Amino acid sequence: MGLLPNATSPSTNISNNLAMSLTVMVFFTIVGLKRQGMGFITHMMGPLLPLAIIIFPVELVGTFLIRPLSLALRLAGNMNGDHTVLGVTYELSPYIVPLAAYGLGLFVSLVQSFVFTLLTVIYVVLSLEHDDHH
Repeated sequence: MGLLPNATSPSTNISNNLAMSLTVMVFFTIVGLKRQGMGFITHMMGPLLPLAIIIFPVELVGTFLIRPLSLALRLAGNMNGDHTVLGVTYELSPYIVPLAAYGLGLFVSLVQSFVFTLLTVIYVVLSLEHDDHH
């Protein structure tokens, strides 16, 4: 949608991206708790109980703060960067050069949707029980 004249992509807004990434976080947490029960939480404590005091807070922050923020910021940053490039090229030459920027914008949009989807799948798979941890 961001490639249409005077239209903006919904993924340029950080609140939209944050809502999508929080949905992903809730989904992989529910899947993890449903499939592993409390094993989902105890897995975050690490392999040795004495190390849990260090590993557990790091895992909590990484899982429930860093993952959603990185998904949201990556998508918003790349989409805003794409629109900035398009705006600059249009100012330089309003007829021919923006066509290359539109092609680049389409490519960036496809790659970013693929990366967001791939990371979502990876996060869900990581929340499932692993054979090496029982």
